[in-house]
Amino acid sequence: EFWQVDFNHETHAYGSVFYVLNGFLFLLLGAGLLQNAMTQIWAAMGRYSANHHVPIEVTGRYWGASVLFWLVIVATAYGAPYLL
Repeated sequence: EFWQVDFNHETHAYGSVFYVLNGFLFLLLGAGLLQNAMTQIWAAMGRYSANHHVPIEVTGRYWGASVLFWLVIVATAYGAPYLL
């Protein structure tokens, strides 16, 4: 859908905000996938135990926060045109 919109970042202010917000979501997704990959690699290496599990908790909290960001950004990016 990102490439199917009929405007770009130069068309109007909404277009630039739309692309910046969606770019931020892609950045969050990429960082989260990298964090997940590293956590899984370290788990396969046996670096976690009952006493050492903070990176797994941090990964879970990261994805929880990412969902909240996604909800706010999607509501703003897709709902803003209908408010005006």
